[in-house]
Amino acid sequence: MSAMAFDSLRFARRLKDAGVPEPQADAHAELMAETLPHFAENLLTKDHFEAVLEARFAAQDARLAVCRTHVRQTRFKVVVTVQSC
Repeated sequence: MSAMAFDSLRFARRLKDAGVPEPQADAHAELMAETLPHFAENLLTKDHFEAVLEARFAAQDARLAVCRTHVRQTRFKVVVTVQSC
């Protein structure tokens, strides 16, 4: 996954502009710069999400196909049994 850009200086400036004291704004910026990469590594991308969904739907379709085949075979056996009586 590509790295996310985080401008800690800009973040700190915006906090200061909003009235946050400079030491506190700098501390927040440093913590965000340390923490953000961890969360960025664990983000789910749209492509990955779609691939997982597609795989699950394909597996479900395969199971349903087996069930349909079983139902058709069972129905055929019932018809044959009833007609032979």
